[in-house]
Parts: sequence; C-alpha cells; structure tokens
Amino acid sequence: MEEILAVMRLLLIDGLNFIRRIYAAVPADADEHRHFQGFLDSIRGSLRRALSEAEPSHAACVMEGEEHPWRRAIHAAYKSGRSPMPGALQAGLPEVERLFQAEGVATLEFPGEEAMDILATVAAKVAASGKQTLILSTNRHLCQLLRPGIEIRDHFARCALDAAYVDEHLGFWPQQLDTYYALAGDPAAHIPGIKGIGQKSALQLIERYGDLDAIFAAASEISGRAGKLLADGQEMAEMSLKLVRPREQLDLGINLRELRFCPPQPPE
Repeated sequence: MEEILAVMRLLLIDGLNFIRRIYAAVPADADEHRHFQGFLDSIRGSLRRALSEAEPSHAACVMEGEEHPWRRAIHAAYKSGRSPMPGALQAGLPEVERLFQAEGVATLEFPGEEAMDILATVAAKVAASGKQTLILSTNRHLCQLLRPGIEIRDHFARCALDAAYVDEHLGFWPQQLDTYYALAGDPAAHIPGIKGIGQKSALQLIERYGDLDAIFAAASEISGRAGKLLADGQEMAEMSLKLVRPREQLDLGINLRELRFCPPQPPE
C-alpha cells in the first residue's frame, strides 16, 4: 500500500452496514421510485454529515463481497439465515455506489472477501504507518481492531465504539472480544461458540483467565459442568475464533492515491 501522506486521516465506511441501516429507516411509500429517491437523499445527507465530522484526507466505502468462501468452508452455517436484502435495494446498489463516488468517496469491493477483513487490512496498514483511520460501523466484531491509529464510531448513535464502550457494554477489553465470541458464540452471525457456555459463563472465564489459550491451558483444573463443556467444546471454540477474527493481511493491491477524498466542486 503506497502513498502514506505526512498528514492523513482515512475514513472507512462499512458499506452495507451503513446503507441497510439507512434504507430501513426511510418511511415506506407505495411509490417505489419515490421511496428509493428518499433513500438516496438520506444516504447523501448522512454521508455528507460523516465527511463533515471526520474531515478525512482519504475516504472509502467498503462493500461486501458476494461470498464468504473460506469461512463457509469451515462452517457452512456462517451468516446463514439472515434477512435477505430487499430486492429494490439490491437492484439499486450500483446507483448508491455512484452516489458515493459523486461525493468524492471511492468504493472498495473484492469478490470473495468480507468487508470486515478489507476494513481490517486497510486500517491496520495505515495504523502501522503511524497515521489515523476512522471506521464507521455498528459491528461490534470490529472493536477487535481498536489500537492507536484506529477508531470506530457508530455514526447513527453518534458515539465512539472505544475500549470504554466495550468495557461498559460487555465487561472486558477489546482484545478479549475474540475469546468472548469463541466461548459464547454469536447467533446473529451463526458463530456457534461452545454449546452450554453463555454470556455469563464466558465473562467469568475471561475475568479469571484472560484469553482462550489461558482458559484451555487451565481447563483440566476447572471442575464441574464448566470444565466438561470446555473439554468437549475446544474444537468448536477454536473454529469460532477463526470465524470471528478479522484478517489483517489480505493482499489487496490498493494504492492510497485511489482513496483520496475529492469533494465535488460547487457549480460556478
């Protein structure tokens, strides 16, 4: 990834997370065309607010690839059963992408790659260079990326998803999120975790041992039902850990020059 500028702030938008939230909030209208135009107006307004608040030098909307091949290969149910995208929205996505581009925001999409992994890869590389990235998303899984140089913000609730947020809502630190989901699972994404270990038990184990390696290192010393569940569920937990961890080392071949924020010029 080239062209890391001396003064740089990258805004990354979790595309479908952003788009579907706005689409769902637009009041229904019997006239489909009028409804979609209202949605586009809402997208434009929300995007402009995000750009005004972030003041980025670079910006991109990261879209979801059509498949999740490697995660589905190890767990066929991964993200299955989710509500399908409304047909009108699916058909209108190219127009939405043109709207982003007209506002000076590039779109990124790589077939077979999840938005989570694209966001993670780009943000991690920028952070490693000492520069700043702000990710707009409501996906708590992304809080695993929190570190110096990477911020995450819920654009709709207008709040930071920072370490204090994770601690307040879940009771531990961002670097322990992968362990939490590996133990308790995440029904929304069909991440199984260990059957029989719920949120409370996962929190107790994290509080006592810290991370998944330490928990399983001590599993033989954990008596009762919890110890048996861990012994029987280690393989499932390790698989769940792979499912929930964002990948930060994709070979995307992105040149940051392509992500420069170029706001539209007002008509003369």
